[in-house]
Amino acid sequence: MADIAITTYTNKIYKQGASTVVPGFIEGDPGSPVNPPGSGGASEFVPYVGAINDVDLGEKGLSTGYITFDTTPTDTPTTQGTMSWDDSKETVALIMNGTTQRIGQDLYIYVKNSTGVDIDKGVNVGFAGTDGASGHILIKKFLADGSEPSYYYIGVTSEAIDNGDFGQVMIIGELSGIDTSVYSPNPLLYASTTVAGAFQTTAPVAPNNIILVAAAVNFKNNGEIRIRPTFVSIGGSGTANYIPKFTGALSIGNSQIIDNGTNILVNKTVDSGQKFQVNGTVLLSNTLTEIAGLNPTLRLKTTGNTSYIDFRKDNNEDAVTLKFDDAVDEFAITTNVSNYPIRIEPHGTGNILLKKNVQIDAQIYSPSNSKGNSGSGTVTFNWNDSNIQTVTLTGNCTFAFSNPQSGGSYQIVITQDGTGGRTITWPTVYWQNKTTPLLSNSANTIDVITLLYDGAKYLGLIAKNFGTP
Repeated sequence: MADIAITTYTNKIYKQGASTVVPGFIEGDPGSPVNPPGSGGASEFVPYVGAINDVDLGEKGLSTGYITFDTTPTDTPTTQGTMSWDDSKETVALIMNGTTQRIGQDLYIYVKNSTGVDIDKGVNVGFAGTDGASGHILIKKFLADGSEPSYYYIGVTSEAIDNGDFGQVMIIGELSGIDTSVYSPNPLLYASTTVAGAFQTTAPVAPNNIILVAAAVNFKNNGEIRIRPTFVSIGGSGTANYIPKFTGALSIGNSQIIDNGTNILVNKTVDSGQKFQVNGTVLLSNTLTEIAGLNPTLRLKTTGNTSYIDFRKDNNEDAVTLKFDDAVDEFAITTNVSNYPIRIEPHGTGNILLKKNVQIDAQIYSPSNSKGNSGSGTVTFNWNDSNIQTVTLTGNCTFAFSNPQSGGSYQIVITQDGTGGRTITWPTVYWQNKTTPLLSNSANTIDVITLLYDGAKYLGLIAKNFGTP
């Protein structure tokens, strides 16, 4: 110990020119004591207690069993790279460039802004790639409209990051210096679905990204938000082969569509063997082209200038075809099956309106409707049943008419029974020569009444006593 000189100086201790480090002492450069007496640096001695200036160890490290921070510091540092006790959060605060990390409470990621524009503090950002071989994460303002997956979301910028610069993004923790007054009274903040980088207080719904980012700690111009991103998941259950659908904002259940791997069923559960099966009305719109697999009920196709909709009787026969032939500007309804009628039937009391001339290349007729035996009561002729109706008089009776159409022409074939001489009480009819006609009286005779309705009244004619010569 001959080469070590120990001098006490009030409450200070230093070691003079020694080449061997003695545990528990602080040594300067080899051969140079640490601020020895008379060096002009007496105020910079390294004290055990009561330092009056900062201690600079230069590039040397500090090895110790533990460090105790003053929990009531009077001089809080603001220089990057310094640490001190933050009594308000009861943890150690590390000053970083532009932000402060509270050890054990805040979590950050170091990122780079290469978007071409500056990004302010308090902005929601997401993954935009990496900065080449440097490994730095690139960011951009995040828009929660479903255009990118939710896992691209990173966090909130804890400082303004100019274009081309690096900065910190908070993933978990409390971020201060945020204007939270605009969110009152709703504390929950979601990533915005309409403005990139912004917040919204209403919960998004799918297919938007549903990311609950933070909660406002208070509502003021210089407020704080507590950040802990939560990715809201979609729940629910379903049945095998059913196509799922949203049954609520955050839940999924069965739709009415089944895909069993072979065929698709809509609004039905029993597979009848066709590729596409629908139980119910189908509305088809837009341009129609050949659709395979709709056999046997419906086939849509185009051939040249002609578009077809074929309603099929079985797997290989077109029963009725609706087609438009652009070459001749003609719309046609045709059938390829013998004895199959084509029926046009409006709903309820609706009529079929033909606004142009009608060309008939075959017969036009109204199947007659039989009213049977008249009896002695009232026989009502509903013209919706047919324009031509028949009745056998089996007693003296009364006629009534219903549902005429203006311009309608109607006929009643009247047959006397085996007794004959039956009479009719008529409703108001404007008869030829202003005279109510007398029926043929003989048994089994036939008369024909013709009525024309002009919209207000019936005009009537009689043709009597039909029979073979």
